[in-house]
Amino acid sequence: MNFKKEFLLLLLLPFLACRPKGLTDAEKENLLNKGDSIATIAQKIFMTSVLNEVKTKGAAEAVSYCNINASHLMDSTSVLMHTEVKRLSDRSRNPENSLKTDNDFTVWIDLKDILNDPKFEKKHLIDEEQGGAVYYYKAITIGMPTCLACHGKKGSDINEETAAKIASLYPEDKATGYEMGQFRGMWKIKLR
Repeated sequence: MNFKKEFLLLLLLPFLACRPKGLTDAEKENLLNKGDSIATIAQKIFMTSVLNEVKTKGAAEAVSYCNINASHLMDSTSVLMHTEVKRLSDRSRNPENSLKTDNDFTVWIDLKDILNDPKFEKKHLIDEEQGGAVYYYKAITIGMPTCLACHGKKGSDINEETAAKIASLYPEDKATGYEMGQFRGMWKIKLR
């Protein structure tokens, strides 16, 4: 093999490693569409609830709301969609939402690469794990200025009251310092 082919193979390896092996192209497309629909519904449920809290009570109370309700919202969405729905991040606020498996870390890196590559219109992928489980992953980015009130920079985006609430409820918080458009997390949805 010549150097160019080896280099190209090395660049494509992360994408090839996460490609489902036993699925047809039609199955992959169907699963991507199904996963995207579920992620869109989950995002809408979560954001509607949180934004309503921010608008009616402010960012600090929205932090309290998330502390009590975020896990329940994901559980309810899982029940509603008859599947397992999770939000994961490498910089989580709630340790429950941290990347845990080697596969989650691998997909995280792949999604980061996809986000930075303009040739990928959709920022999602499916992954077939050993044993046949199929998961859909979709990037979550900071999509609106309101998100920065809890996930932006302390002192500029996050006011003192909200920063104090985050510190009291999440002493190990890692979910601040983001900017608009930045990769914040990912949806992980079990499809099979």
